[in-house]
Amino acid sequence: MGGRLIRGVALAAVLAGIGAGGASSAPSVVGGTPISVQSAPWTVFIAADVGRFEIDCTGSVIDATHVLTAAHCLFDDRGNLAQALAVTVTAGISNFVSPDPTQQQRQVTGYRIHPGFVNTGMGEPDDVAVLTLSSPLDLSGPAVKSVALPAANVPFPAGASVVVAGFGLESGSSSAATGALNSMTATIDAQGECGDFSVNDIITLDNALIFCDLSASSTFCEGDSGAGLVTTSGTPMLIGIVDASEIGCPVGKDGIDEWIGAPEILDFVQGNQSPPTAPRATSLTDAELSYGAVVVPGDSMKCTTSGWPAGVQLSFQFVDAASGAVLQRAATGTYVLRQSDVGKRIFCVASATNAGGTAIVESASSPAVRPSPKVQIASVAPAHGAPGGTTVVNVVLHVPAGLFGTFSVCVAPPAGVAVRRCVSRKAPFGPPLTLVFEVPLKIRATAPLGVARLSVTANAVTSSTTRTATLRVVRR
Repeated sequence: MGGRLIRGVALAAVLAGIGAGGASSAPSVVGGTPISVQSAPWTVFIAADVGRFEIDCTGSVIDATHVLTAAHCLFDDRGNLAQALAVTVTAGISNFVSPDPTQQQRQVTGYRIHPGFVNTGMGEPDDVAVLTLSSPLDLSGPAVKSVALPAANVPFPAGASVVVAGFGLESGSSSAATGALNSMTATIDAQGECGDFSVNDIITLDNALIFCDLSASSTFCEGDSGAGLVTTSGTPMLIGIVDASEIGCPVGKDGIDEWIGAPEILDFVQGNQSPPTAPRATSLTDAELSYGAVVVPGDSMKCTTSGWPAGVQLSFQFVDAASGAVLQRAATGTYVLRQSDVGKRIFCVASATNAGGTAIVESASSPAVRPSPKVQIASVAPAHGAPGGTTVVNVVLHVPAGLFGTFSVCVAPPAGVAVRRCVSRKAPFGPPLTLVFEVPLKIRATAPLGVARLSVTANAVTSSTTRTATLRVVRR
């Protein structure tokens, strides 16, 4: 997309260690589609004069007298802050070079910068500012409209489809924008996920306030900073604002955005100058997933987390690493593996929530869940007895690690020799063990003398096995 400015601040210090370059903190849309402002009537062009520089950004109308944008749009590269009267907002235009008849231009008479924002020239949480206009915008026409904010306690928008309209550069190699309003669609990543940027502090430590978006064919670039990420289904809702993208604006790379639905940000936007502070992870915050020596159905996985600030409420998710499907959400960190989990690698997500929002930290993934082991008959001792008497068939089972529950052994002689008998017992989940069963048989008084074949079956919860043994019927 396009935009002119000129805030070429790199995120390289924040995103160090990625190995794929840095990021620019004044992104705009590359690979977008030119649109008329009526398609995104909340979108405005923002120009701020700071000394000899003009800083150009994008913003969103949230009511007739207020515009939401990125806080860094009010600073030049040296950290100088624009005076309110040096900031101009132009609404109702599809190109800032050749304005439309629907243009409405207002001077800014004041602004509020989020108290948590620290201008480092890099991507930062709380990078939001609310501009107050000199007079109300006329919202009655199709070219200038306000956009709805999220409701309180709205869930994190993972997987949501959004549209972004901005006045930024249309190519990462351009030095100036054409002035056209361009749009792109993107999908919001899962919380804490950001493609190549996932391992960087702004994602790992500040994911209560930051999310990322991805489009296969477009991305932000200089001049789109502050543009709104607006939902595409139902009533348009402003859920994020553009913060940063990779230097050079390559398409198919994640963009970094402020999550407007986080109470720490939403409360500020709605007028609270002292909003609650969301949990922040630190380098000491972690989540650990523990499990048995053999990862099989029936085993319990345990997720633990530490390093959070006091006063947070913890909850846990267990997630299939391949599909991202959530297998369980609970206030407790225990998950009992199911037969349907065989083949899956699982990780846990620990969430810490307070009045300011919810932050997460993920564990490493487990090994793939193996099929339940099978019970084995280690030995069956030959038995003997006389007609009308009782004998005992001794059966030894080998129970592999991870096989547990009720085990039964059934001995089935020929119908003319004795009645089928079964014996059962329980064993807990744990290491390998040997179980010895003594199965009594009452030999019929009419049983023929000689050797009878016995069918011996061992049953476990998920497996069974059979072998033959002998019973020698002899005279008393």
